[in-house]
Amino acid sequence: VPNPTLAPVPNPTSPPVSSPTGSCSGHEFRLELQTDEYGDEVSWELKDPNGNVVIQGGNYPSGENFIETTECLSSDGVHTFKIMDSYGDGMIGDAYYKLWYDGNVVIHHDGHYIYGESVTVPGGNVF
Repeated sequence: VPNPTLAPVPNPTSPPVSSPTGSCSGHEFRLELQTDEYGDEVSWELKDPNGNVVIQGGNYPSGENFIETTECLSSDGVHTFKIMDSYGDGMIGDAYYKLWYDGNVVIHHDGHYIYGESVTVPGGNVF
C-alpha cells in the first residue's frame, strides 16, 4: 500500500520526539498530530504489548502545533496508543491525529475524544 500523499505543512513548532536512523528492522510506527490552539493540553504515549511506554510526547507550546514522529518498534504484537487532553474537552477545529503501522494507516481521527482515547496498533480498535 503506498504512503498517502500529504499536503505541504508548516515547520513544526515542536521538534519530533524521535526518529529512527537508517532502515527499521522491526515495525515502523508513525504519528502525525495537529493540535488545536491548546497544544499544551495534549499528551500521548505508545505502550508495547507488555505495557511499557515505548515513546511519548506532550507539553507542547500553547497554540496550534504540528508534530510528526516515527519510531522503529522492536517488539511484535499489539501496541496501545493513548492520546489525552488534560482539560477534558478534546481537540477542536482542524485538529487531528493519524497513525501508521508499517506504512499502513491505522486510524485518522479528529480530536473529539474528551479526556482521551486509546487505539490498538495495528488494528485501529478505539476504546
